[in-house]
Amino acid sequence: MGFVFGTRSRSALAACHLALRVVASRALELSPIDFTVTAGNGLSLAVAPYPASSSASKFQAIARAFRQAAQEAGVPLRWSGDFHFFADLTHFEIDAPATTSAPAAEPVATGKTDGSSLTPALRAEYESLFASAAIRPERQTIVSATAQRMADTSLWPRYVAVADSIGVPPHLVALIHAMESGLSFSGHLHNGDSLEARTVHVPKGRPLVGKPPFSWEESACDALLLHKLDAWGDWSLAGLAYVLERYNGFGYRRHGNVSPYLWSFTTAYTRGKYVSDGHFDPQAVSQQAGAMALLRGLAGCGKAYPWLPGGSAS
Repeated sequence: MGFVFGTRSRSALAACHLALRVVASRALELSPIDFTVTAGNGLSLAVAPYPASSSASKFQAIARAFRQAAQEAGVPLRWSGDFHFFADLTHFEIDAPATTSAPAAEPVATGKTDGSSLTPALRAEYESLFASAAIRPERQTIVSATAQRMADTSLWPRYVAVADSIGVPPHLVALIHAMESGLSFSGHLHNGDSLEARTVHVPKGRPLVGKPPFSWEESACDALLLHKLDAWGDWSLAGLAYVLERYNGFGYRRHGNVSPYLWSFTTAYTRGKYVSDGHFDPQAVSQQAGAMALLRGLAGCGKAYPWLPGGSAS
């Protein structure tokens, strides 16, 4: 219906379990009635129609949207309105046994950061999001096909060669290549601009050394060195996610959004996208697989990230 959560709702949802945030976001898409999340805490939240109303029919319409959203996500959900002895239509709660494997109120995927360091809070956020976020079933085919191209014997050795020369994992090079250039070897790794000239978009004028046209390997090494990744030593899952989000920018957090650069095509991301430099559209939905979805896809192609359990450096 085109509804968007306001500041109050986003603040309340930040205190909720990731699964409940996913359900609430999907419910807002499905609901014919706009609503506000008035409170949130771990496995439960409270809602109210917007504009404010005590109409039972509006609460019931919202509840139907929550039920459908929960069913789609495979999340067992209870609504207070189903208990006739309890005259409350506002509360939704996840059954606790279904979530014992994940933290109740963490992570807060919209935490603020200036990007200067990988803080303990950011580390916990990345780890918890990756553990909870699944590839959306309707996007699995695209993710798998893209990952298979990345892992192909004609591409993967090129990632390994660049990675070895800088001292980074080949997964990083492959993921940035997918995100910035759509796996085209005719574009700069910095931003996808043509290798026939120096970059014209941010970062502009790269590489500084040499003359165009540049080889893809020259450009890739320059891009990684520009971000000082030769000096980065934390290649844990959180360290990788931090480097990728920093590569693209932390601007999504100003809008209460997880970055689609990381989480698009997973259940952690619903909508919200920069459609041009500096222009954020809260209704736009990324049509590109995010890096964390592709990282899972690579595991299915025999390229599991070596810093995760069962990973392989091959």
